[in-house]
Amino acid sequence: MKILVTGSSGFIGFHLTKKLLENGHEVIGIDNHNDYYDVLLKEYRRDNLMSDTFKFYHQDINDISIDENEIDLAVNLAAQAGVRVNKEKEYLYEHSNINGFKSFCKFCEKEGIKKIIYASSSSVYSDSHTKKFIEDETQLIPKSKYGASKLANELYAKLFTSKTNISMIGLRFFSVYGPVGRPDMAYFLFTEAIKNNDFIFLNND
Repeated sequence: MKILVTGSSGFIGFHLTKKLLENGHEVIGIDNHNDYYDVLLKEYRRDNLMSDTFKFYHQDINDISIDENEIDLAVNLAAQAGVRVNKEKEYLYEHSNINGFKSFCKFCEKEGIKKIIYASSSSVYSDSHTKKFIEDETQLIPKSKYGASKLANELYAKLFTSKTNISMIGLRFFSVYGPVGRPDMAYFLFTEAIKNNDFIFLNND
């Protein structure tokens, strides 16, 4: 298959693209390499994907312009990640996660791409502890701007599929970790602190 992956230099995008290439698929990667964390890590991931069957475009998903034909599947993983970002970066939740997702969907419609998989998040759920967490019963009440942006994606996807003949699947990822992972995640920060005999900072209780 010929598969488009946005956020291909991100952690999940990198590992997905790597597996797709190993399985014999052709992949078109899109990433804007923003500076939310070290760009060198994103470039390292991209460089480790380069092959005859991987083509990379350095672009923002709000303005995709690629010269490709007959894409079988589009996977949208591009987003402003993290539930805690600096105030000056919060606008990216709307720019990348909401507006970018809409732009991506419209691009797929224009290009005749009929199948989409996109990243939602477990952050769409309420974190109320009054009841046991059950995936299809726990209320969708995000407490973060990140979670709200991902729930907005799900609602838009429902509307979008009702008006087009495009099939969409949203995946509510929980914490994902592994090699060349995001340096802002707790497992990385805690490990670095332990290695350096430094304090570990906890949020909430």
